[in-house]
Amino acid sequence: DIKDILIKKGYTDEKGFLKTLNKNPLDLLILFINEVKKESSNRWNTLNKTLSKKEIEKDPSKCPNLIFLDQYGVRYVKWVLEFDKFEHTDFLIFVSSSSLKRFSNTKEFRNALNLSDKDVEMLKNTPYKMIHEAVLQFLKSKLPPDSKLKLYPFSLKKKRNIYGLIFGSKHILAVDKFLHIVWKINGANGSANYDIYDDEEKNKPNLFPEYIGKTSLQVFKENFENKVKRGEIKTNKDAYFYTLEKGYLPNKHATEVLRKLKKDGIIHFKGSPMVNYDMVVRKERIIKYEKNEN
Repeated sequence: DIKDILIKKGYTDEKGFLKTLNKNPLDLLILFINEVKKESSNRWNTLNKTLSKKEIEKDPSKCPNLIFLDQYGVRYVKWVLEFDKFEHTDFLIFVSSSSLKRFSNTKEFRNALNLSDKDVEMLKNTPYKMIHEAVLQFLKSKLPPDSKLKLYPFSLKKKRNIYGLIFGSKHILAVDKFLHIVWKINGANGSANYDIYDDEEKNKPNLFPEYIGKTSLQVFKENFENKVKRGEIKTNKDAYFYTLEKGYLPNKHATEVLRKLKKDGIIHFKGSPMVNYDMVVRKERIIKYEKNEN
């Protein structure tokens, strides 16, 4: 039904490829909502009138969305920043990240993405395998300081090219679910479909492991453990949000560290660590991790 409406109105060709590439995503979204409302009023009976751009910007809660966006040209990457205006929108965007590294210093790329000399230098100096994460940091730096939008990357390597997905949401459960999906794809780092942090080499047996370094997961667990010991993470709520912010799984990675600290007699708490959405957010069951006296 959606495809038929878009084809009928001339927004896409018969294969579903978007024609109106000169519009920004907010305009396209309003356009689509209004057409679907006209064509399928029984499915959109909660929208009792045609929505204007001002109305959606004023009260985005009227229009929750799940948006999949193929960049169709690097200049459309900056559309991500438009979604900061929405309160109830999750989105997934595909980015040809290696193109930004190769062409970021060209006039076309600079103008399209409003790249500063600092931005170009950052992209240029980023190791090739890490370029998608650099693109994410670039986008994060352009968000307002008080933005609640959370952005997470997943790098994709195909032959010699690096692409990537960027997931964005203001809802913590959506973030939780996205991270569970990417960690199922790659249980070593949850960040790419390849060994982006050289974790495979670090995990191999070695006579001198101190010269190899720690895996990304080991670094996270060590930092998390130190924060608990220093009292910076005192509750399951602290643990939950800190772990998600770093791109790891609260009910797995954080929980493993907390159980170890309890077993070693460093902290104590009743029952399980309860570092999950259900306990922390939905039921608001907050517990403290008390440090044991030596």
